[in-house]
Amino acid sequence: MGSVIHESKEYGRRKPRAAVLAAIIACTVASPSRAEAQLYGGAGAAPPTPQGNLIALGGDSAPEGTESSSLKRAFGFARSVRLLESADPAERLQAVERLGALGTDEALGALVAALEQGSALGREPRARLVAVRGLAPHVAKESTRRWLTREASDTAEEREGETPLARLTRETAALALARSGHPEAIGDLARLVAQGGPAAQGARAALLAYPPASFESVAGKGDRPLPPAVMSLLADLGDLRALPRLRKLAAEREPNIAAGAIVALAKLGDGAALGPAKALCAHSDERLARAGTEALVRLDAPEAAGAIAGLLRRDGTRSFGLKLSLDAPSPALAAELVRTLPLLSAEERPLAVAALGRAGGSAAVAKLTALLDDATLATAAAHALATLPGDDARRAIEAAMARAGATGLLGLRAGIVRALVLGRAPEGLRELLAARLTHTDPNARAVAAFGLVALEERDPAELADPRDAAVAIGALRGALARGPDAVGFALPLFIRVHHDAPGSALATAAASALVARPDALGLSATELAELAEAGGSAAAVAALAFARRDQPLLRPRITRLLGGSDPLVRSHAAIGLGASAEPDATSLLAEAYQFESDARARRAITRALAARPGRLRERTLALAAMLDPDADTRALARRALTGAAPQPAGAGVAVAWLDVVGSDGARSAAQARFVRSDGLALPVVTDPDGTLLVPGTPDGMATLVLAPPTRPRDSASR
Repeated sequence: MGSVIHESKEYGRRKPRAAVLAAIIACTVASPSRAEAQLYGGAGAAPPTPQGNLIALGGDSAPEGTESSSLKRAFGFARSVRLLESADPAERLQAVERLGALGTDEALGALVAALEQGSALGREPRARLVAVRGLAPHVAKESTRRWLTREASDTAEEREGETPLARLTRETAALALARSGHPEAIGDLARLVAQGGPAAQGARAALLAYPPASFESVAGKGDRPLPPAVMSLLADLGDLRALPRLRKLAAEREPNIAAGAIVALAKLGDGAALGPAKALCAHSDERLARAGTEALVRLDAPEAAGAIAGLLRRDGTRSFGLKLSLDAPSPALAAELVRTLPLLSAEERPLAVAALGRAGGSAAVAKLTALLDDATLATAAAHALATLPGDDARRAIEAAMARAGATGLLGLRAGIVRALVLGRAPEGLRELLAARLTHTDPNARAVAAFGLVALEERDPAELADPRDAAVAIGALRGALARGPDAVGFALPLFIRVHHDAPGSALATAAASALVARPDALGLSATELAELAEAGGSAAAVAALAFARRDQPLLRPRITRLLGGSDPLVRSHAAIGLGASAEPDATSLLAEAYQFESDARARRAITRALAARPGRLRERTLALAAMLDPDADTRALARRALTGAAPQPAGAGVAVAWLDVVGSDGARSAAQARFVRSDGLALPVVTDPDGTLLVPGTPDGMATLVLAPPTRPRDSASR
């Protein structure tokens, strides 16, 4: 079975309460993504340092304007120009970085010219990324700005499949332009936003990261119509200077312009959009009907539910109406959602069930209860009932719990989730769980053990007995309700099972102990390295534990993991290396950051650097804080630069509920990595029927990665 990645999140919820993630995971074969990265080296190369609002790459120690400084610059310039044509890629990268660090007109001109000539240097992805970072402080120079704008708009590689490193370069260039605040650079980004496509996404994100001071740079002068994408950007920026212009555009005859202006006004909370929005909801033009309804939703208008119901009745607007029904739940929508359900695609029906759960009311509860007997929608219905407040939903769960077979187990799972999320257990839940603990069905025993431990009725160490793997696996997962540290007790169990039955389901479940006990006392460094290199569900946490043992003899294998093909292994190796006692671990992390194309891995490297002592880390943290396309990475780096310690992984309030379904529709047990929103990859095992409940999950996006086939060692090529 290949590595499969599916994401589960709260759809469209504007004011999330204690989140419960729910999804039906279809098991299809896919190749794991191959991220572009390589360790960066080169004598004399220096990472970036903060310098006001700029980034200085390298630099000389001699005071500016002195004879020594001039000689060094002249020598550095001449040597760097020669190295641009070197046969050694590391020397070419060093030359690119040095010319950017020199920052003179001559150096910048030579660099841009070399990149623009269609030379090997200009076609080298790593060189372009280094150049973008080096030229970032020099946007005021026209030739530099033009080149960065071309990089920010470069989607040529998409025709043959864009590489992750190319996307990183494009988005970094957009951030460099936005951060400069230069009016022409902002105008260039606004034009990219208007054009749409992948380049527009990067430009939009950059402008949101660094809101422009100049309104005219984005909107232009006068009252000319604005593209809908630019109107949406202005609204998301919260720029109230756009209100007069948007009010005029809302009266435009061109449907796209009018619709965009009305939605933008609603985003800004302007009541002037209310009247036009009401008039558009029943419009024959579906674009205008969608815009009018969205505006009513954003304004929290009483008419919003009726307008959404109108969209649900029309073929061309039904999918958009479903999305809005998740954004603006209302009991008034329940009946229309019930009528709409048979008309939706198989992919949309679980969303409609979730919308029913959010809508609430007796009609919603009745339909959700009936769906508990629908094999394709039972999980979505049980999840919706579990998180739906009120006595009607509670009684429906209690009735399901009392039934036999699969529906009874579904009811028990819903009862456990309800108790964890809403804090109110259905009547009789604990007694039923205790009775199922000795049931002949391993699914029943697994659910019982999970629930009793998660609800703190039983000690997980007591139930984690290898003689009954179903009970032990359920207990280990239930302990996660108390946070990742709660599974530390299972380290001896993991060592025992790993030695007796490596790769077994129980070994995978018990490997979660490595999160709480990264010292992994009782396991040799060789065992940890082999587990990390094998690529199974426990590979990431094994990489974390192995990297924490950093020492010169182990460094080659740690470096291999840090530069391997699996971004989750790279991430956890970086986190482990952050706790290394070796002083040069900081340099290794900084090198790993240079060309890391996976956002989650860059986030982990940044977190690891934040935990390191000394000033060497600050150059890479400054680069991440200013130019990393991932907002979470930028926030982590900025926090670290203020001296604040990174937040440790802890317990959350969400419960992930997933079903693993084979391509033939059958459900079966599976080993996987459950990647929390904070990046922690927990090795997990489903119940025998393929159902997975993971408690204690932080709110946000979660990812399930089914275990790929194990391999002797992790390839470092990417």
